[in-house]
Amino acid sequence: MTARQATALIQSGENAKTVQTLMGHHSVAFTMDQ
Repeated sequence: MTARQATALIQSGENAKTVQTLMGHHSVAFTMDQ
């Protein structure tokens, strides 16, 4: 998954924890800072 796809998911209301898992990030904070 690309950062652009993750941003689109977050903007459409997807749960940040779900996006974190999909991106393989170690924390939600890291996901949201990217």
